Amino acid sequence: MMVAIMTLSVAIQFLAAFMALRLIRVSGEKTAWMLVASGLIIMGVRRAVMFAHILAGSSRWDVTVEMLGLVISILMTCGIILIKPLFLRYNQVQGELQRQRAELERVNKNQEERIAATVAELRRKDEVLIRQNRFAAMGEMITNIAHQWRQPLNNIGLIVQNLNLGYLSGTLSPGQFQEDVDNAMATIERMSQKIDDLRNFFLKDTVKRGFHVDKVIAQTTGLLDASLQHAHIRVDVQAEAGVTLVGYKNEYARAVLNIVNNARDVLLEREVEAPCITIRIFRESGRCVVTVHDNGGGIDEAVIPRIFDPYFTTKEPHKGTGIGLYLSKVIIENSMGGSISARNIDGGAEFRIAV
Repeated sequence: MMVAIMTLSVAIQFLAAFMALRLIRVSGEKTAWMLVASGLIIMGVRRAVMFAHILAGSSRWDVTVEMLGLVISILMTCGIILIKPLFLRYNQVQGELQRQRAELERVNKNQEERIAATVAELRRKDEVLIRQNRFAAMGEMITNIAHQWRQPLNNIGLIVQNLNLGYLSGTLSPGQFQEDVDNAMATIERMSQKIDDLRNFFLKDTVKRGFHVDKVIAQTTGLLDASLQHAHIRVDVQAEAGVTLVGYKNEYARAVLNIVNNARDVLLEREVEAPCITIRIFRESGRCVVTVHDNGGGIDEAVIPRIFDPYFTTKEPHKGTGIGLYLSKVIIENSMGGSISARNIDGGAEFRIAV
């Protein structure tokens, strides 16, 4: 009986050690299971030596103690047998997690690349729209320059004719001559200033600077004053003193110019009696607010949510590109960090720029 118990105990001890060594591969915990296996091997060797001494008659061993050792060996072996599937399942789950993590990283990388490509494409389209809007504005400015130069050129022509007639008739006095020359030079200076204003207006801002909003509005409406006067459109500017901003002045001016141009076109298209554009400049809750209001009857409520969309226009195809208000929105929101909105009020449309 004792021999059978000792033999079984030693066999199970070495089986447990062998299984512990096998767990090193599936668990990944090499050091821990090496220690367990080493302990089991040492215990098995010790028990084998003890068993040999008992068989040789040089040692006696209590059956109860040996039975207890056999039970412990069996329990350890069963424990290792039960633990192994858990490690196998753990490794399987870990492998699946690693595959999912790799797939997620791949998807994220592809998504980031697509987002970057989409953002780059949107920026490129915005740049194209900005250039288109700038070219359209330049065309309008050339038309305005033509309107603004027509009368000064006529005045210079009249001055030259008067000088010629006075000289031929002998009635040209030195004082009259100097006065006519001064008038002609003043007119030429104003025309030259218009060219400088136009050139500066279309220069691209690269650095944010502080500027007075009322001066920018005056410069912007000044570029349109000839066409506005030709259409008999009155511009009423109501400005609080000292309203300033820090940002891209020329871009801000172009945003306002697009809105004023839009109001002018509506007033001309609808042939409004006593057409008027009212521009208010004031501070509200720490923000600079500019409102542009016309008395052209307002915007169809159904299209107000779409008026800032690119290429959306209610004008005839040859009269509108649908990018002016969109570019104003891009400039105000992206470049200036502000907001722009539109509503119908007091018999017309009001655009509100808050920065």
